[in-house]
Amino acid sequence: MSKKVLIMTVFVFLFAALFTSAQQPQSASSANPVSADAKPSSEKFIVYYFMTSTRCPSCHKIENYTHTTVTEKFAEEIKAGKVEWKMVNTDEKENEHFLNDYQLFTKSVILSRVVDGKEVSFQNLDKVWQLLNNEKKFRDYIEKEVREFMKEKK
Repeated sequence: MSKKVLIMTVFVFLFAALFTSAQQPQSASSANPVSADAKPSSEKFIVYYFMTSTRCPSCHKIENYTHTTVTEKFAEEIKAGKVEWKMVNTDEKENEHFLNDYQLFTKSVILSRVVDGKEVSFQNLDKVWQLLNNEKKFRDYIEKEVREFMKEKK
């Protein structure tokens, strides 16, 4: 008998909760998803350096030149949370998917545009290996590409 009472009590509470919520008027924000108070989408840019556990002097150079350029030239954007620097080891199991995601075959610098937590575009900075022996050209290339990527509307 107590089992029936318990089931009936749960049923009554569920019914009452559903009925009450159905009778409440919608607020302006829930009725109209695009309101005057709508929060703008959050956009950020991630500068990734993809590497492996085995690294040569050239790999370290790419990391150092890119990291230095990003942290010096985009310090305000980093502080504001608009730009992030991330090193990712693709030898680690949880990062293997990046090899397919970005079609990586060597150490690489990738720019990623993230809107509301989802990547909407990316760009492989494929000239890093060509410019490796000229630090100024390398760093100028990184800065120029990041700035242009941030200006693009996708």
